[in-house]
Amino acid sequence: MASPMQVQELVDHCLIFLDSPNLRACALVTRAWAANAQAHLFRRVSFRMPTAMTNEQRWYHLHSAPHLMRHVQYLEVVSESLPPAVFDAICRSPLLRPQHASIDLGGRALASLAATALQEFVSQPTLRRLKFRCNFADPALFLLIWARCSPAIRHLDLAATDLVAQASGTPALPLEPIPPHAKRTRLTTLAITASSHGVNDWLFHELSPFDCTSLKALSILGHPQLTGWVDTSFPPTIRNIEIFDFVAWGVPPVITLSAFPRLRILRLHLRGFPYALPVLATLSSSSAIQKIVLTLHYPLDDSLQDVDRRMCELPIDPLPVVELEIALDGRWWRSAKKRFFPLLDANSRIQRVDPPTDWLSDCIASLGG
Repeated sequence: MASPMQVQELVDHCLIFLDSPNLRACALVTRAWAANAQAHLFRRVSFRMPTAMTNEQRWYHLHSAPHLMRHVQYLEVVSESLPPAVFDAICRSPLLRPQHASIDLGGRALASLAATALQEFVSQPTLRRLKFRCNFADPALFLLIWARCSPAIRHLDLAATDLVAQASGTPALPLEPIPPHAKRTRLTTLAITASSHGVNDWLFHELSPFDCTSLKALSILGHPQLTGWVDTSFPPTIRNIEIFDFVAWGVPPVITLSAFPRLRILRLHLRGFPYALPVLATLSSSSAIQKIVLTLHYPLDDSLQDVDRRMCELPIDPLPVVELEIALDGRWWRSAKKRFFPLLDANSRIQRVDPPTDWLSDCIASLGG
């Protein structure tokens, strides 16, 4: 009878559960083990912070073994952790073809060299999810990045600040027509964090490289004015969102949730508990909402009882489940829900969940990837 260690399918399954040191050891056992061990070992590559091996050394190590680059599916790059030449080489590498990427330019303003390198990177046909953080002083450089944007991208997490517009108060970001041959990138998930108004307007403009008519999940976090921007800037064609995540700042205008008839999951970041009340009041009896998630922070306040009452008064049957994202052990949670949410507790419509590591990733998974 063959040893279990000779059954390749069993070995491959076991490799899934190993950490990096053990994967490196397995890669040295046999050639049969090496391929899958290396695939797991280099599936996720980060150039974020110097560790035992600096980011520059990590890149040259990877670059010297081209056969390993094909395994990279998740790539994280923080430009401040790299010399400009290395950042440029990573973005332009013809062998790196990740499906998911996170690019953070840090506090540096976008430079011409970086913009042209990023244009090449975001044109990759394998790229499906992109998280991008940058500040720019020249709108032309920001627009240059997206001139050849890959139509394969489905999930975009963007935080881009126009430094000149922020300083002067002028919101405009010059728009350039899409070339007749270009195919717009149809997004399924969009997250906007603390971006400038001009960038937000550009995203939803008909001349933008992004087609938002198929959006199913939207996250708007950052400045309170963004809430008003959402309510006034959304064209009817993209009000098919099923998952909506935003900050309830409590400053007018309040977003109208009844404008999203397919909304299933609502996630509210409460910046002062009473601010959720006018938002919840915009839900209508025809709403399809199934779950409301509230992110809470210490200290808890008795005004949460008003939120509890308003939840139970929603004209929706059945009432949506309410999840509270807060770190509490079982004993404190039992006490807290009876004090702050007695009505929801009595109706068994409330539960506590731990704050997620990456809520947007959970949304993408729930939408089928």
